[in-house]
Amino acid sequence: MIENEWLLADENGNSLVTFQSFISCEVSDEGEVLKMPTEKGGFAAYNKVADSMKIRVQLAIQGDDSDIQTALTNLKTLKDGVQTFSLVTPTVEYRNMTLESLSYSRKREDGLKVCYVELTLIEVREIEAQYTETKKRLTKKKVKRADCASNQATGKNPAKEVEKSHWKELSDSRSTGQR
Repeated sequence: MIENEWLLADENGNSLVTFQSFISCEVSDEGEVLKMPTEKGGFAAYNKVADSMKIRVQLAIQGDDSDIQTALTNLKTLKDGVQTFSLVTPTVEYRNMTLESLSYSRKREDGLKVCYVELTLIEVREIEAQYTETKKRLTKKKVKRADCASNQATGKNPAKEVEKSHWKELSDSRSTGQR
């Protein structure tokens, strides 16, 4: 990587869009302290939740019509897709970003050879779901209504075959013309 270079890069460090200059970059990295009302009108702060980082970037693309169109097509592909990438700045690399919005303009005073692009990038935080295994069944004795009872165990175990439902029987009889 070249020092003092600004770059939108894939996971291998390859440039995703060719542009000539970064105009501005605004980083918003916020969080929220959760509060709960307590007795006598007080509040208790009990947890802090970090929001996804949001970055607004303005850049300029300069070149002939095909260069500008190629860059805009690449940006549109990033916006419409789910690919994550990095925003590389001279001081920090922001990883796992996705393109949330894209807008661009051209100005008369610059002619047709310059396109100004504004991007909103948002951080994607990947999480791993955690599941617990349970083999309990809700039997007819444990529920108020018999139709709420389970016919199979839940959890990580593969599903067992459920008894044929009345809806299935009804649809089968309609397809064969029997009632």
